[in-house]
Amino acid sequence: MSSIIHDVAKILYSREGYLPDYPYHMISDREMFDAFINNENNYFADNYPCPDDEEFGEIYENILEKIRYHIRQYLEDDTYVVPNWLYSYMLGGVIGINSDERDRRDYIELLGLPSNPTNEFTEEVYRESYSMSEDVISKLPADVAKYRPITIFGEPDVVKQLKIYRAI
Repeated sequence: MSSIIHDVAKILYSREGYLPDYPYHMISDREMFDAFINNENNYFADNYPCPDDEEFGEIYENILEKIRYHIRQYLEDDTYVVPNWLYSYMLGGVIGINSDERDRRDYIELLGLPSNPTNEFTEEVYRESYSMSEDVISKLPADVAKYRPITIFGEPDVVKQLKIYRAI
């Protein structure tokens, strides 16, 4: 079962060089997912790399594991509904090191951290992101949270929660 989101991802990955420059309808979902996370050169690793600090290694591996779980489920049964949070990574909607500088600045400010000149993701940004993500996921039903990783990146659900906290 192909969807518009898959078509958009296939077009994005072709333009970015992760997939051959074929019409999107000639690219399989498996090829798309491989370009996203499974190939040696992949969209996820380039846009959401593991921080150098070893403290985040296990967290990062858990994110990869949960993403791959959902991909396997979909590839085994194309009626499986891939969660929106995973699509947000696939389409570049999660704030990370390659996001627009203004998005990174706004996200760092939402976290309540002092901005840095380059708006880079520091260890402090990753820690605060993890803490906020943990808060968001703790509010989910157990059966959903089981397959939802706590993240160190600026997922839309985390940004939304930060905006709610700042408005209170």
